[in-house]
Amino acid sequence: MTPRRKDSLLIATAFVAILGAGFGLGNLLGPHRAAAPESQPPIAPLESLEEETLAALRKALDLTPDQESRIRADIRRTSRAIHATRHRALFEYHRHMLDLHDQIAPGLTPRQQDILRKNRKKLQDTIENRFPDLLEHLESGPHEES
Repeated sequence: MTPRRKDSLLIATAFVAILGAGFGLGNLLGPHRAAAPESQPPIAPLESLEEETLAALRKALDLTPDQESRIRADIRRTSRAIHATRHRALFEYHRHMLDLHDQIAPGLTPRQQDILRKNRKKLQDTIENRFPDLLEHLESGPHEES
């Protein structure tokens, strides 16, 4: 082997060794350098919000039975407010979808408009069946309370 070829082979081997070492160290040290995720508050399903919230607070704060009984009403009130907000948000979502149907209809072909009209009717029926309480409040006006 000629000295020039020997030097080229030695340089190529050193280059591969350096790249391999860098890759190996990067994989070895990479996960340890990642920032620890910030502590997120637990997210409880809405169906069991009250009990999940109380359990999380009990664990995090080491609540006494007396403290638990005192905050249970606050948790119940908050849970009801969350449910009501979610219900109103879903209602508004459906109403926005109706508005979207109205906005896009003029740019559609007659066949597409017919399909959209049928879908809009289904959406309207869903709103009437799922949100009669909010529809009644909407129809009676925001300032007319019974």
